[in-house]
Amino acid sequence: MLAERLEPESEYGRNIFGVLLFQDLAVVPLLIIIAAFGNGNSKELAFWLALAAVKIVVALVLLFIGQKFMTHWFNIVARRRSQELFMLNLLRSCSAHLSRAC
Repeated sequence: MLAERLEPESEYGRNIFGVLLFQDLAVVPLLIIIAAFGNGNSKELAFWLALAAVKIVVALVLLFIGQKFMTHWFNIVARRRSQELFMLNLLRSCSAHLSRAC
């Protein structure tokens, strides 16, 4: 809808995109924790929550370490000046890092 009105480049469009991206990234740790609650009885809850915490830490480490390696790749993609290609690579890299942690 923002693209139809040519507003993705506006301040409003960037703010909306930032909020939506943050929401997408914030839901991953919540899904990991929810999965921990569904994996057994209350006696094993501490184990599953600890495992969920380890998965969240691994996901964060992969994101921060991966940033160094992906900067060059995203510069190449950005030079193509295609928003669709850039978004595709951004989502692909985020989902690849987060799927390894789950």
